[in-house]
Amino acid sequence: MNPIQLLKSVRMNSKKWHIKSNKVGVMGFSAGGHLAATLAVHHDDVFIENPSKVRLRPDFTMLIYPLISFADKLVHQESMDNLLGKEVSKTKIDYYSIEKQVNRSTPPSFITYALDDDIVPPENGLLFYEALCANKVRVRLKTYPKGGHGFLIEPSFTTWFGECTVWMRKNRLL
Repeated sequence: MNPIQLLKSVRMNSKKWHIKSNKVGVMGFSAGGHLAATLAVHHDDVFIENPSKVRLRPDFTMLIYPLISFADKLVHQESMDNLLGKEVSKTKIDYYSIEKQVNRSTPPSFITYALDDDIVPPENGLLFYEALCANKVRVRLKTYPKGGHGFLIEPSFTTWFGECTVWMRKNRLL
């Protein structure tokens, strides 16, 4: 099931599953962070059947060491090639450079990464943070000096997830 279908399914089954349909978010790590952020900014570009007009905009995103931009200096070439192919237009690169697609309807976001990430440059998260701030979208950026890419030990899961939970409660997303 693709992520948009999954979001639609969660909303359609929210009563049965005892989920608040107005508090459905998406979380992504690394390239999955790009996917979650793409859902956040391109929610109006519907690529699925939606006759019942279920709202496909996530209510929030949690982006953990996310890939955001396909700008030359920040691109993770393998990820871009996997998503867009080797021959790609500037229009398509801009469409999937998420920091360029943020607007006031972009949902609130929690972003975290380690400053020593040597796989996805930390500037990816910072670019998204700045774009959200420029559009007055609620956002929390939490950085850690160490942890690399794929951190689960330092900072510990409970540390950054605790920060995320506090942010979600403060913003009435839980």
